[in-house]
Amino acid sequence: MADVCDNTPNAPPTLDATTGTSSVTLTWTAPAQNTDGSTFADGAGYNVYRNDGTGWVLHYTVNDPATLTYVDSIESADLAANNYSYYITVFDTCSPDANESGSSPVFT
Repeated sequence: MADVCDNTPNAPPTLDATTGTSSVTLTWTAPAQNTDGSTFADGAGYNVYRNDGTGWVLHYTVNDPATLTYVDSIESADLAANNYSYYITVFDTCSPDANESGSSPVFT
């Protein structure tokens, strides 16, 4: 039997961002497979990275692989004054930060 730690998860295939008055809601889908084509079954969570124009930072960690949404509360004045971009990485029980999804820009 193959060691599950030998497999790297694919990136989440979708990432969408919706702006509200004082928040950005991110939704994504979980990967179905690892990079080798095997079934992705040992998910542990997601890392949410944010760029507010000053560079990418790890903004939040979702420690539940079934949670596929995150609401980023942002002061409405900051949301109106800045462009925010996000990307999500998935991690499994073996790798802390395996694969990045594409960046999803949010323009305000």
